[in-house]
Amino acid sequence: KNLMLRIATAVVGVPILIGFLEAGGWFVSLGLLTATALAATEYFLVQAKGDRLTQLAGVGAAVALGALSTFGPLMPLHDTRTVSATLLILMCVLMFIAAFFLVHSGDMTTAWPRLATLVGGALYTGLPLSFLARVREVPDGRLWCYLPMVLTWGNDTFAYFCGRLFGKHKMAPHISPGKTWEGFVGGLICTVGTAFAWRHFAQPAFTVADCIALGVGISVLGPIGDLTESVWKRSNGVEASYWAALSW
Repeated sequence: KNLMLRIATAVVGVPILIGFLEAGGWFVSLGLLTATALAATEYFLVQAKGDRLTQLAGVGAAVALGALSTFGPLMPLHDTRTVSATLLILMCVLMFIAAFFLVHSGDMTTAWPRLATLVGGALYTGLPLSFLARVREVPDGRLWCYLPMVLTWGNDTFAYFCGRLFGKHKMAPHISPGKTWEGFVGGLICTVGTAFAWRHFAQPAFTVADCIALGVGISVLGPIGDLTESVWKRSNGVEASYWAALSW
């Protein structure tokens, strides 16, 4: 069942993603902002269940942060003052929404936990995806966008099958019972190999050290992201989550 869900997701989602990245410009920004809105909606529906005010404020804050950051490619990357001003604007927008939330929250005994949920969720779902829009605009931006996706998906796939075939030692059974150290090692080896294949076919300027660093880095950060998502799901009693995971 899990494998079929993965395949179905790839069949539907990958062509759409490729279409947005190939089009570039505003298409990438709008596509990423849509994904941010979906991720934020799922996150706050789960994290602030029954609290309509926090849900609306949280999704609004995440979309506002995502919009300001996603459309950042319209500004020059080399202008430090512009980047600093953009970060200041992001902080001011979030602080304004948080202050409005506190003043109008009503029950002050729960205001701080809800504020923490608002700020944490807005940052978690509102910013990470937006950085891809800036990467798309640099030289060879298409390749730099595809690279982490190919390596991450490859690592996840290799680790899944290696774990199914050889997995005996659980990595974190209380968080994600399906993850094994055998799957981790198999995924790491195959991901480094994928990085070398990427070097051969797409970006020959990469060095051997680059390929090893990319393969090892993705193999470590990918499972950390998965385990973080699993902690969030289990702490909220959620069996499955998809859109919020995109933030990682």
